[in-house]
Amino acid sequence: MICYCFLNLFLTLFSGTIPVQNTVVQSQQDGGPMDSLIAMEYRLLTRLGTLQLQIDSLKKYQIPNLLPDVTQNPSNSTPKDIELALQSKYRIRNVLNEMLGTVRALKYHTENVILAKIKEMKRHLLQIDKGKLPDYQDQIPISNESYVATTDEVASLRLGMPCERYEIPESQVIATPETAWFWHTDSTLFAHYKNQEFLECTVRLLRSTKAYYLELKIKVNSLKSERVLGYLDPNAPARIDFMNGHYIYLQAFAQTDIKRIPAENQTVYQVQYQLDQEDLSQLSKYDTEFISLVWTRGATQYELFQMDLIKNLLACLRAKN
Repeated sequence: MICYCFLNLFLTLFSGTIPVQNTVVQSQQDGGPMDSLIAMEYRLLTRLGTLQLQIDSLKKYQIPNLLPDVTQNPSNSTPKDIELALQSKYRIRNVLNEMLGTVRALKYHTENVILAKIKEMKRHLLQIDKGKLPDYQDQIPISNESYVATTDEVASLRLGMPCERYEIPESQVIATPETAWFWHTDSTLFAHYKNQEFLECTVRLLRSTKAYYLELKIKVNSLKSERVLGYLDPNAPARIDFMNGHYIYLQAFAQTDIKRIPAENQTVYQVQYQLDQEDLSQLSKYDTEFISLVWTRGATQYELFQMDLIKNLLACLRAKN
């Protein structure tokens, strides 16, 4: 049974348990670069909080300091004005979220890398202050190695996918079954994984009375997966890229400790993300293409083979019958 913890407990749970190499910054007692990281994280969180208040105000047709014609006469603003303002704010939020994820992953890097990235982020924040959107889309350290399929089978969309869901006992939560979403074997591991994948991931969606969640269960066919991947960083958001070029960030809401199953030679990671209205809007309309996860040994981008899976699961979860 999964034991969920609030996000603000994650640092306590994971403090001192993550093995890191001697060449990386290991603690906040080092000062210098780590102090800069803490300051930048606080700065980004503050901006994200202010930005979210502006987005919430826009949604209520109360438009503070966004568009001159809308601010002066909010009652006369058109739906198109508000949509344009919202899209602008969403783009800035994406950039700030990506910067925040990078900051939280930097603690596993060398001092020189940290200082260079912090300097770069300060320039980007100055650009935002001047009303310009920095080109930060590909700054997250995603693996440059392209995915190579390990089978000759061609993945295809499942047409007419049956709608299956169930209620979790002793709760008011409705969930979809766990469904395969992606799998991956790095080219350096092909010799050891000829008949199976190194990593396999299933996904399910959950709906409570007030919120929706996306849950990943990642099974690694090795009891020593931390030597290759490390641990999922609970403070770094996951990124989902869509076929049309849009993308969203999902912040971990709950995460379990690593579970090892010696009989199956498996290590299991499980993480849950809460979906806000913007996430739900994007996931219900667009096909997914990639998901990027930040591990303590680096971020990796995975190709998604069930491109319309989340869209179908969400439609199923929302169906009245």
